[in-house]
Amino acid sequence: MSETLELGQHPNLPAAFSEGPCIIELNGMKFTSGGAHIWPCKDGRYHGLVYFKLGTNGGLHTVSTWSGKILATASRSDYRGNFCKMRRVSFTLAGIKFVGDYCPDWADCVRVRSTKKQDFSFLERS
Repeated sequence: MSETLELGQHPNLPAAFSEGPCIIELNGMKFTSGGAHIWPCKDGRYHGLVYFKLGTNGGLHTVSTWSGKILATASRSDYRGNFCKMRRVSFTLAGIKFVGDYCPDWADCVRVRSTKKQDFSFLERS
């Protein structure tokens, strides 16, 4: 991913965004991440990867990009998965509701999907 698409930049895809390459340098070594993103998929839903931040001292929970830009406030619920405690995250971005599950013991990144199908037919190639 070489370019960044800001949230709301594409007129027909209000919830789509793509964070450019994120690079951390530590002790002379570089670590690269593709960053957070949400894109339309063939199943008619948005899919992506965002980061969940737990609110502290009664503060609001948020979802953000890899670099920390807050996208939306979020709600969460915990449940027991097969291998670890799981967390379900839900939030609304550009008027579209998203949900995703992740294991907070392992990471803060959440694979998310929109809850309702959208019409992405204008993206199909003829």
